[in-house]
This record gives sequence, C-alpha cells and structure tokens, in this order.
Amino acid sequence: MTKLKNIILYTMLLITLFNFGFIYSQQSEKVTINGFIYDSKTGEALIGANAHIEGSNLGATSNLSGFFAIPGVTIGKHTLIVSFMGYKNQAVNLNVKKSSSEVIKVMLQENVVETQEIVIKGDSVRTIDKLFIKPVSRVELNATQINNIPRVIEADLLRSLQTIPGIQPLSDFSSSLYVRGGTPDQNLYLIDGTDVYNPEHAFGLFSTFNTSAIKKVELSKGGFSAEYGGRLSSILNVTNLDGNRYNFKGEANISLIAASATLQA
Repeated sequence: MTKLKNIILYTMLLITLFNFGFIYSQQSEKVTINGFIYDSKTGEALIGANAHIEGSNLGATSNLSGFFAIPGVTIGKHTLIVSFMGYKNQAVNLNVKKSSSEVIKVMLQENVVETQEIVIKGDSVRTIDKLFIKPVSRVELNATQINNIPRVIEADLLRSLQTIPGIQPLSDFSSSLYVRGGTPDQNLYLIDGTDVYNPEHAFGLFSTFNTSAIKKVELSKGGFSAEYGGRLSSILNVTNLDGNRYNFKGEANISLIAASATLQA
C-alpha cells in the first residue's frame, strides 16, 4: 500500500513539473507583432503614431506608410494602446500566438481637444536649449501651409520654398533653388523616396509637384546624413497622400493659363 502511494505521488509530481515547464516555455517565447495605423474617416496612413504594449516598455512609432512593428512580445494576452495627437486613444486586445502572422489594422477617430489660452513669452527658453532641440537647418511644411502662400498662376512648391531664409531664386522667371550659395544640380528632390530629375521646366510657370496631393514636405538645408551622398546643398523630400480609401473625393483648380484636378477614390 505504501509503494502504491509513493508511485501516485511521484506521478503527480512529474505531471506538475511537466505542466510547469510547458507553461514556462510558452511564456518565454517572444514574437514580433506588426500592423498599420489609419485615419478612420479617410483611411489615410498616420505618420508618427505611437503604439505600445500596456504595462511594459515595448512600443514603436509608425512610419510614412503607417506601419509599426513591436519585437519581443511574449505569447499570451496583451492590450495594445495606440495614440496620436488629435485622435482618440484606442485599446486593442491581442491574443499573441507563436504561429500567428496576423497584421493588425487600427483605425483612429479624430478628437477635438479644447484647452485654455496659451500665453507665449519671449526668451522663455534659453538659446542653448533651442539650438540643442531644433534640428539643424530642417524645415517641415504641410499642404495647408503651401496652398496658403500667395500665388500668381498656380500653387508652386519650389516657388513657395524660395520665401524661406537661406534659399534664393535665380530670377523672377525661374523656380530653381539656390540653397546657401549652391547650384540647383546640388539639390536632391524626392517624391515618396523616388528621385526627381530637372523639376524646373516651362520657365517655372507650371509646377512639377501637385500641391493638392502633398501630405508632407521636409527640406534639409544642411546637416543631412551620408545616405544622401553626392548632394551638397539640400534635400527636398515630398510625401504624397495615400488617397481617401472610403469615399470619392475630388478637387479642381483653375488659374489664368492652367487647370488641374485631383481625384481620390
């Protein structure tokens, strides 16, 4: 009888150890979760949105396509918190599995934030702090800022940039950019990562860039990285809209000698 009890106890102990090892091995497995973050109204990819696992220091930021990837997530149930300025925070319940290849799609809703008045005082930040925080010779513009610049014929990105300090035009009939004494061939023009050669044409009367289709413009007048080797003056990186994924939308512009239309579907 005593031997039977010992056998039963040993069997129960082995089962317990086996289950504990199985659960521990599952919890120690780590995978990478990824997904996209969009605007729920237009389906436009949100750049720079934050996604992190609640209760941990794991997180990531979305890129130009709204894509994010969070490595090192353990198998099990988690809560993904997605946030972006001007949008409501959204919590997504995840059941992370070892063989799961699901791509998460998060649709954020706009959120109007009302605050009290903001009082700005001069010299509230020390000069050394301004120089440390501000990127070197970098300017960022959105489509609204570009379209609000006064124009003669049509909105032109290159002519708009000529109003920025450090950039000079050759003449009133040219849209070429002379950045800090450099020549136009020392500038790199990119549209969604693709090189654009000779963007100035027709004496600058017609714009190469459709300002109605621009999401973001980044201009670096100096201090850019080595990946843009061979360019000495500036880098102009233009990111176009992805388009409204849910509703048909159109816009037409008519000027003195030109007409243009932009359709999203």
